[in-house]
Amino acid sequence: MDRLYTAGLLHPSREKVLEKGGMREETAMQEETERVVRTVEAQTKGGEEEVMLLQRWNGKLIAEDFALPEMEIEIERAVEQVEKAIRDREKLVAEKKMVEQSAGESRSDR
Repeated sequence: MDRLYTAGLLHPSREKVLEKGGMREETAMQEETERVVRTVEAQTKGGEEEVMLLQRWNGKLIAEDFALPEMEIEIERAVEQVEKAIRDREKLVAEKKMVEQSAGESRSDR
């Protein structure tokens, strides 16, 4: 699974994974996986933020690797749900900041 997640994080599309040989031998994949882990850890700001590890197109890649065509649809659905949850959370955080700013401005007007 590491190599499938890593391929999805390193390449913009399934075609690029196949074109660039994104499913390389274990040693090269281990180095790439470690590099991706460091990047994702930085993006999450020490686990405070959420980031997507899968793209919709990863579903086909994973389904092909496991020879389970129906898995593609389930992965795409899961990715969509997580994307929506992240968007909703970001929206709530932005709204909370606006409320806090408004409250701070109201206090400073007194």
